[in-house]
Amino acid sequence: IFMVIRSVNQRSVRSQWLGVAPLVAVLLLSGCAEPAPEAATPPVAPVLSAAESEQMLTTWLDGYWDSASRSSPGLERPDVARVRIVDWNEFPQAQATCLSGLGFEAKVDEAGRGVEVSAPTAQDGALDLAQYTCAAQYPLNPIMQVPLSKTELAYVYSYWDKNVRSCLTSEGVVVSEAPSLDTFVDSYPNSWSPYEDVPEGKLSSVLATCPEYPEDFRRTAP
Repeated sequence: IFMVIRSVNQRSVRSQWLGVAPLVAVLLLSGCAEPAPEAATPPVAPVLSAAESEQMLTTWLDGYWDSASRSSPGLERPDVARVRIVDWNEFPQAQATCLSGLGFEAKVDEAGRGVEVSAPTAQDGALDLAQYTCAAQYPLNPIMQVPLSKTELAYVYSYWDKNVRSCLTSEGVVVSEAPSLDTFVDSYPNSWSPYEDVPEGKLSSVLATCPEYPEDFRRTAP
C-alpha cells in the first residue's frame, strides 16, 4: 500500500512505499500489446501457492525494512510474529490500530487509503520501527502484488463506468466521460477514475456508499 504519513504537529509530510498500493493506483498491468477483452462477470482471482505467498511477503517486508533503515539509520530489525494477513480494504485500518496500540496517534485518512500519524520529529526512528512492526504483524495479502490481468482491468473498467458511475450520480456527483477500454488499459494505473470528480471532503462518505470494487474482488486468502 502506498501509505501517506501526514503530520499534524512537528513531523513533516512523508510518503512511504510499503510494496504495493491500493488496487486503484498500483496493481500494474503486465503486457499491453493486445486489445483488452470485455469482462461482464467477475474474473477468477490468481492463485498463489503457500511458498509463493511467503516469498512475496518476505520480499515485501525486506523492501519496507530497507526504507525504514534508510530513513532512520542504526535501527535494529526486530523479529516480529505475524498476527494475520489482511486484505487491501482493511489494511489501512489494521495499520492505524496497530500504531495506536504502540503509542502513536494514528488514524485512517479521509480517502481510506493511508494513515495519518502524529509524532514529534524526535520520534522518527521509533515511528519507523513501529511502522515496520505493524506491517509485519498485519501484512497485506500477497495476492495484491500480482499484476492485474487484462480481463481484470476490463472488469474494473466496466464496474466503474456502470455501477460506480450510477452510484456516484445518485450521490450528486457529475462523473466525467470515460475513455475507451483500450485507452484505460494502456494508461493504467494513471488512467481515468470516476472518483476524480468527487468533491474534496466527500470522498470518505462516498466510498462507504459507492465502493471502488465489489466486495469479493481478489479476496483470495494466500
